[in-house]
Amino acid sequence: NLSSMLLQGTAEQSRCRSSSSRGQNRGGLREARRTDPSANSRPALMASAIALTDESGFDWSGTSCDPSRLLNLTEFLLRKLGMHPECEVSIALVTPEVMTDLHVTWMDEEGPTDVLSFPMDNLHPGTDAAQPPLGILGDVIMCPRVALEQAEHAGHDLTTELNILMTHGVLHLLGFDHATQDEHTRMFSLQDQLLAHWP
Repeated sequence: NLSSMLLQGTAEQSRCRSSSSRGQNRGGLREARRTDPSANSRPALMASAIALTDESGFDWSGTSCDPSRLLNLTEFLLRKLGMHPECEVSIALVTPEVMTDLHVTWMDEEGPTDVLSFPMDNLHPGTDAAQPPLGILGDVIMCPRVALEQAEHAGHDLTTELNILMTHGVLHLLGFDHATQDEHTRMFSLQDQLLAHWP
């Protein structure tokens, strides 16, 4: 069930699509976003301690997707995962060029990817007995253009794809991984359960 999978995932360390570096990466990401603004950047949107910055230059008018809904999804995920209600999460939507730079720098892999997670305070899902302390969960970086290509390939809409990527990114922030078959099964089962309960 959901509780047992959360407990099993607590000991996992993020490796795939998640930077293992802590401390210095957040400043680097902040600097990258400041020095490479998109002409179509939107102001940051806030919900509790969750921030969303859209510097992707993506034309949302051609879709039915509302990126600000990612704030609501993230709040939902943190609540379901037993996190402190005021833990900090930063979400950034970026261009393929920015995502490519991050992918090469942090993962040593070429080309843009869909989502990258940068954990900060090594937080883990809470339990009924103990809620995690207030802290900085980390950054989730997504590329809408890559997400749109994947959505079209998968046969679903962009909103569905971004919801999948956001959930995946948050689980990486909490130490879940999919480097082994057992880890893959545990992480994706939890991901599916969370999304099934998202309205």
